[in-house]
Amino acid sequence: MFALLTFDLSQGHWSLSRARLRHALFLDFLLLGFFMPHRRLVCLSVLFGFSVLASVSTTAADDMSVTDKVMNERVNERMNDGLHADMVQIGDQLLLILPSLHADSVDREALRQNMLRLAQLLDQAQPHLQQAPGDYSSTYQQPYDMLRESLAQAVEMTDVANLKFVKSSLTETFELCAACHTQDKQSRRILGISKIKSLDEFLAGEYSYLTRDYDSALVSFANVLDDKNSSPDDRSKALDRILIIEVEVKADLNAGIQQLELLRGLGKGNAAELTQLGDWIEVLRQVQLAPKSASPQHKKSILELDTFLRLRWPTIQAGLTWHGQTAYWMVIRGELNRLLRSATDTAEMPRLYYWLAVSDRSLNYQFFDSLSRRYLEQCVEQYPAHAYGQKCLAEYETLVTTSFSGSAGTFVPVQIQQRLDTMRHRVKGVQR
Repeated sequence: MFALLTFDLSQGHWSLSRARLRHALFLDFLLLGFFMPHRRLVCLSVLFGFSVLASVSTTAADDMSVTDKVMNERVNERMNDGLHADMVQIGDQLLLILPSLHADSVDREALRQNMLRLAQLLDQAQPHLQQAPGDYSSTYQQPYDMLRESLAQAVEMTDVANLKFVKSSLTETFELCAACHTQDKQSRRILGISKIKSLDEFLAGEYSYLTRDYDSALVSFANVLDDKNSSPDDRSKALDRILIIEVEVKADLNAGIQQLELLRGLGKGNAAELTQLGDWIEVLRQVQLAPKSASPQHKKSILELDTFLRLRWPTIQAGLTWHGQTAYWMVIRGELNRLLRSATDTAEMPRLYYWLAVSDRSLNYQFFDSLSRRYLEQCVEQYPAHAYGQKCLAEYETLVTTSFSGSAGTFVPVQIQQRLDTMRHRVKGVQR
């Protein structure tokens, strides 16, 4: 087990995030054999997100008889009643785990038991995901596939690893859940805000964020930033969460600018934080005022957005500060996720996977630590003959090299090198 690197670079959280990324990549391959019994685990946010399905019909209204409609409504009601009961239990369990991630002293066995119970509850709720009607099933299937081992890894590590690594692994599980659910902009409060009254403002925000109660999360994170005694780490994470919610998830630039203006007006942050807010606000206004041809918003197809990202974006990006680029990438992520949800042209999905991975790298992996590898693997696995299959492979090679490089050189674990070689052979095999 290797140690996390902690050295400073000029932009963002790159050094720490690179070490976290390396840690996650290595564990995914090294421990894979231990976790097959847990393959039915699903992402918290996938299940919380499933609460939106109550209003979705499984059959076109014009094709249903009155009897069929009544039966369909009853099935949906029973399905969502069961889901709500599961969600209440999962929410309660999450409340027991979250404080452990930020506590100096943790009962390792109690944490392990709480994680095992959470795993059981997730497994219990899995059938609801399988019954998702129409496009929702495919929307949540990918996050389901990506998250099925993550919690199991954290559970396994409680027996053998340093507690810091256990916390890191569990944090990454929740980060991955959060990254998954930002692909669906639906917001729901199904667990009750009274449950978080015992948490401090930051943990209350995290809980609301993980359970897709975005409005409550915004309130809590704003309170974190209004408190001069909030730690630098909490303030940084709160700012990131607010940007994600307003710009990527809700995709409402007007509301986002207003929120950021209010935060800047509080005057509670240091000079660097105020500069960061100012850069975000300036860029979002630029996006609002840009002509349609020079904006990533409202593209009708994957091909249109791909054209913008290839031809327009490099010039725009060159003129932005680091923080400005971060805000702009959030706008782009929102558009990529919108197209991912619509899945109108499955033949061009490799372009989406590629640009989602590029956005992860461009953000120094500080927002979506583990998703990038999954997107690229899916791209190569499903579309090796596509023109972007080769680009996905090249991006994956960059990801691996970056993750396992340091001052002493590049050392890629055998398991990961084998996976990379398999991907290379797959792409080369269809090019012959």
